[in-house]
Amino acid sequence: MVAFTQEGKAKLLYCSQWGCPNCRVTKSREWMRIARFGVHYGQAGRLPIVFWTLTLGSAYTNVVDGYKAIPRLWDTFRKEIQREQGRFDYLAFVEGQPKRSFMPHFHVLAFARVPSYYNERTDPRNNIKDFAAHVGFGYQSKEKIVDSDGAAYYVSKYVSKGSPDIPKGFRRVRCSRSWPKPPDDPKKPYLVRGVGEQITDFILRVEAISGRDADELVREYQDTRLRMEIERLDDQ
Repeated sequence: MVAFTQEGKAKLLYCSQWGCPNCRVTKSREWMRIARFGVHYGQAGRLPIVFWTLTLGSAYTNVVDGYKAIPRLWDTFRKEIQREQGRFDYLAFVEGQPKRSFMPHFHVLAFARVPSYYNERTDPRNNIKDFAAHVGFGYQSKEKIVDSDGAAYYVSKYVSKGSPDIPKGFRRVRCSRSWPKPPDDPKKPYLVRGVGEQITDFILRVEAISGRDADELVREYQDTRLRMEIERLDDQ
C-alpha cells in the first residue's frame, strides 16, 4: 500500500511475505542486520561462535518429505543442545540445496558447542557429523568457527532466494529469544489509510499531521501508486 511518513513523504509499504519478490529481499536484509549484530556481540564478549550446516541424509529422496521432516529434526537438535548446555543462542535459516534438487538444509549461527560424548573416538573436528546423525540429520554436516561477518552475509543471501518447493507458511528463519537483537528503528510509524477511510479524508489527515499541502500529497500519492503498478507488472 501507499503510506506517508510523519513529514508527508509517500512510501510504498510491502506485504512482508517471503513469497513476494520485493519483501523477500527486504526481509533477508533485516535478518542479515540481526545476524551481524549477533556476531559482533559475540566477538565483543569473546563468546564461541559457530556456523553449522545441517543436511538431510540419503533416506530423504524428495523435497516434500524433506520439508515435512525439518521441524521435527530441528526440535530434537535444539532440545539436545539445551539439555547439555542449559541454553542455546541461535539464528537458523533454511534453504534449498541446489546440488540435491533443492533438498532443504539448515545454516545455523550459534553461541554453542556440539556435545562430544556420542563418539569420543572421533576426531573432535567431526563431532558435528556424529551429533547431527544422532538426532536424525545427515552425516555430511559441517562446522566452522565464525571469525568475520561472512557467515551472516552468506545465510541471509541464500534465504532471500525463492523456491517453488518451499511449502506455504514454512518458517524459513528460526531465532532464539536470547539471540542478541539490534536496537529498534527509532523512526516514527507511518501514516496508513484506515479500513473504510476515504482517500480524501486520508490526504486531509496527512496534511494536518505533516503540514504539507494537500495537492502536493495527492500528486505524490498518485506517483507512488503508479510506481507500485509498474513494479507489479515487472514481477509478472
